[in-house]
This record gives sequence, C-alpha cells and structure tokens, in this order.
Amino acid sequence: QSVPALVYQLLLASTQGKGDSALRGIAKLFERLEKKCWANPETSKVTLLTVEGTVLLQVNLVAKQKQELGQLLTKSLKETHAPLGPFLFGMLLSLARIGKCEKAVFDYLQDQILVTYSKHRTAPPSRAWVAAFDARR
Repeated sequence: QSVPALVYQLLLASTQGKGDSALRGIAKLFERLEKKCWANPETSKVTLLTVEGTVLLQVNLVAKQKQELGQLLTKSLKETHAPLGPFLFGMLLSLARIGKCEKAVFDYLQDQILVTYSKHRTAPPSRAWVAAFDARR
C-alpha cells in the first residue's frame, strides 16, 4: 500500500534528471509483481490493480508537469529494446494522452507492433490501419 507514495516521491525526484530510468524501473517492478500475483491463484489481484492504477495516475500527473518525460522514455525504450509488458503498455498509453508525448509514444508502439508481427510472419502486414490512424489525426 505504500508503493504509490514511494513511486510519487521517486517521480518527483526524477524530474531533475534520469526520469526515463525511473519510469523503466517502475515498469520492471510492476511487471515482476504482476508475474508473482498471477502465478499464485490465491493472491488478491484487486489490490495490485488498484496500486497500478494509482501509480499510472501519478505518472500522468508528473508527466504533465515535465512533458519531455514521455519522449525520453520512448527514446530510452528504443535504445534498450525493452520488452513491452502490460504495465509498460498502460504507462505508454497514459503518457500518450499528453499532447507533446502522443506522437513519440504512438510511433514507438507502431514500431513495436510491426517488429513483433514481422518476427512471427514472413509477409509484412498491411499498413492500411496505420494510414487510417494517421488520417484521424
């Protein structure tokens, strides 16, 4: 239950520098907690999901104050080729709601989807959905 308060303090401290490292670390923490929680059928998943939701709101709040945070995170993820887990995906979608981060986040997600798809298929996917998405912007 004290995780959201600690994460918020970490996020505030990270606005001075290395914010992308803090966000990656938070995402790794919750990916591990999710694996542990989903592996044990007796644990309460509601508590974890509530804490995750609170942390995502805090990430969004801090990112609104420092809008470059989303761009730094996507740049860092591209460089490290970090796997895209559920919490990180939710964090990126949360950051995409911020105007300055939207393009960087959706470009990163699009690249990840296409790379993943190309690993599992030999023929490249149709880019019709990409064109339809760009047309709505």
